[in-house]
Amino acid sequence: MKKILLIAYYFPPMLVSESIRSMRTAKYLPHFDYDPVVLTTNAIEGKADQSLLEQLPPEVLIHRAPFIAGGNMRIQMIYLTTLMRRLFSWQHFDHYKFEWLAPAIALGSRILKEERIVAILSRSTPIASHLVGLMLKLISGLPWIADFSDPWTQNPLFSCKKPIHNFEVTVERFVARLSDKILFTSPYAREMFLRQHKEIHPEKVEVIQNSFDPSDYEGLNREKTSKFTVTYAGSLYGQRSPESFFKALASLRKENVTSEILVRFIGEMGPYEDLPKKLGVDDIVEVHRVLPHKEVISYLFRSDVLLLIDAPSTGPSVFLPMKLVEYLRVGAPILALTPKQGVSADIVQSTKTGVVVHPTEELAIRNALMELYSKYTSGHIPFDPDHIQIENYSAKHCTAKLARILRELS
Repeated sequence: MKKILLIAYYFPPMLVSESIRSMRTAKYLPHFDYDPVVLTTNAIEGKADQSLLEQLPPEVLIHRAPFIAGGNMRIQMIYLTTLMRRLFSWQHFDHYKFEWLAPAIALGSRILKEERIVAILSRSTPIASHLVGLMLKLISGLPWIADFSDPWTQNPLFSCKKPIHNFEVTVERFVARLSDKILFTSPYAREMFLRQHKEIHPEKVEVIQNSFDPSDYEGLNREKTSKFTVTYAGSLYGQRSPESFFKALASLRKENVTSEILVRFIGEMGPYEDLPKKLGVDDIVEVHRVLPHKEVISYLFRSDVLLLIDAPSTGPSVFLPMKLVEYLRVGAPILALTPKQGVSADIVQSTKTGVVVHPTEELAIRNALMELYSKYTSGHIPFDPDHIQIENYSAKHCTAKLARILRELS
């Protein structure tokens, strides 16, 4: 078995999509003769789910670098962090995790000396993972894959002052040039990156989508619901707003057709927490805070419709939400509130798993909800997904693509 250094700041037990994504890679790489050695943090941000760690095979080694160094290095890092906070807007600062960089580079250097590593794979977000990968590439000369779950300098959800943006583009260019392979989760993000960095050969940049793990669904079957149940799984942040959806729901309430409707939100609602009450639909909206991943999956199986909410976009949407690919395997229709052009719309249409409505078109959302509800009350919502297309998003299938790249590089 060959050993791969997987650099992933977000890793179990942290319960975020990035953590789950990296866990699945570590879980399935041994199927392709690669043992992952994980370099992550000892910090826990947000909720923890210990059951995620239990999914990993025993051969996966996990090394946790402290979030901030000790001794004199600790003092230096505090000064550096204070300076960086003044330079960066909060969202960009959080991408770098400056407090973790020095300890992670030091621990990564030790791992390279102690283990027979054949390649390095860094996962973002945060960008810190790529900066650690960049330094370890310079130290070792090993093949290095930089895997972006979301765009970096061209992320349409973030903005910053021009001098900082120019600095970030320069750092991104270093990562692009020194890495041996660059990965994105959608062809739209890949194309956007290549337009920004015309010096990078297109063959160097590939797409490996987010994936679902079939084992998460074992023993679960669709359950008959007592009410028409619509479930959204995931936290709301940035420009992902449920406002048009709730307004559409309020419109149905005025028509007295919501008595048999239940809408379930699982995750943090952020600034939209009071919105159901303001719009008079709080009695049919059930909100759960962040739940263990397995429990979320079980709720999906007790749903008639699975709700996706993407951010509106002036161009094609480049983001592939983890929740969408997990929805694919459940066997329930998806109401995808996403731009008509983009990766989410493409997937829903190619897999024949639902209907696409722009996230701000309140009337279209209302009509789509009403049509699904009418079919539910008539006894059956027609659903005939393309299972062959869906299988392309399984964790084993996606990890096989990664293993092929590793073989080519090594």
